[in-house]
Amino acid sequence: MFYMYNIHRTTFLRSDIMYILLIFFCAVTYWFRSNAKAVFGLDLSPFEWWLYTSLLTTYASLNAWWYMRNTYDIWKASLIWQVILFSVEVSLNVYFFGANPRMMISLTLVFLGICIGLT
Repeated sequence: MFYMYNIHRTTFLRSDIMYILLIFFCAVTYWFRSNAKAVFGLDLSPFEWWLYTSLLTTYASLNAWWYMRNTYDIWKASLIWQVILFSVEVSLNVYFFGANPRMMISLTLVFLGICIGLT
């Protein structure tokens, strides 16, 4: 009986990680789409961006959202989603554009909000 519970819990954690990785993938794609011209000099039309990224990010984000929504309540799902998006955006901005003290303060406040929100 105890052994069966551990198998279920491991499968549960694996599926959580998979959907978190989908959200992470979408966040990186959104950031790249927003900053590709400034960082990489890649200038595509809106139709080309839609053609190359829209189907994949829409599918991934909807699957991840509905999994999080069904697994957690609406507030925790929204909190997890926004934290991942914000963390990826700030991390990539710091890496490519340099650190900004206001970004670090806002990141600290977001993580404090996470601790409060998930309790």
